[in-house]
Amino acid sequence: MNKKDLNKNFIIFTFQRTGSSTLSDILDLHPDSNVLFEPFYKGLATKDRAYYKKVNDIQTLNNTLKEIFSQYTGIKHISTQLDESYNKYMLKANYKIILLWRQNFLQKTISHQISSKTQAWFKDRNKIHKTKFDPLSFDSIDKFLKLYKNQVNKYYTFLTNNNIDFFQLTYEELYSPDLPLSQKLKKINDIIKYLGYDEITDQEIIKQIKVLLNPKKSKLNNLSTYFKIPNIVEIEKKFGSEENGHLFQLNSLQIFYYKFKASIINLFYRIDLNYAAGSIGLFLQKHIPFLYRFLKRIKTFTFRKD
Repeated sequence: MNKKDLNKNFIIFTFQRTGSSTLSDILDLHPDSNVLFEPFYKGLATKDRAYYKKVNDIQTLNNTLKEIFSQYTGIKHISTQLDESYNKYMLKANYKIILLWRQNFLQKTISHQISSKTQAWFKDRNKIHKTKFDPLSFDSIDKFLKLYKNQVNKYYTFLTNNNIDFFQLTYEELYSPDLPLSQKLKKINDIIKYLGYDEITDQEIIKQIKVLLNPKKSKLNNLSTYFKIPNIVEIEKKFGSEENGHLFQLNSLQIFYYKFKASIINLFYRIDLNYAAGSIGLFLQKHIPFLYRFLKRIKTFTFRKD
């Protein structure tokens, strides 16, 4: 059956830095699903895909959604890309709703600030490693923490108060490194069943999903990127809590290790190693083998063999 033949329309309604791009890619693998990525985002608009220009009121929004869903079964939508009144109309318009949010408010906030600084939003960790960070403002962190909490609470309350059927999904249920892969795959099929599609059993599709769920392939930020921020330890001490979540919970030795790792990454991204990597690599391999292995493991650069 062609993806466009089914009239099972859904919206991934979400917020920035919640893993929604990966979820969109996963659902798009289903043979009956065809997901349009952020149709109302100005930054992705083209001559043939400037949907945001068509929305001037509820009627034009409704017409635009009909146009989109004549070609696609689902869309991924970030809450800030339309006015609140338009968002609420979409949520009440009898589409299947996946509400995706991130329980760890602090990680979400810092991840958003990193992406805002680097303009790296989609799987471009090298762009982050090449950026020099200044200390982050506590006031700014506090502001965005409150803003994000308010957004999640507002739309969750709207959905529940209006008895709207929706599938609640958290970032942690799909991307937590502590969860077994089998549990994550089950969650994917729970979503698939909610959408009214047959479960994914094709081994080739499952293989592709496993790649997308691999944090080394899909996760943008980790401890190595957090520790590029000079005051990251102070940020964790001030804002890390049961309510906000934690960036990390490390002992002094572990903190020293990640600070050292971040400084090494910063150093080698500022040096043009394309010219000198061969001789440096040979020297380190012979005289400082542990550092050579460390650099190879974090893939800061590729040693030439000439």
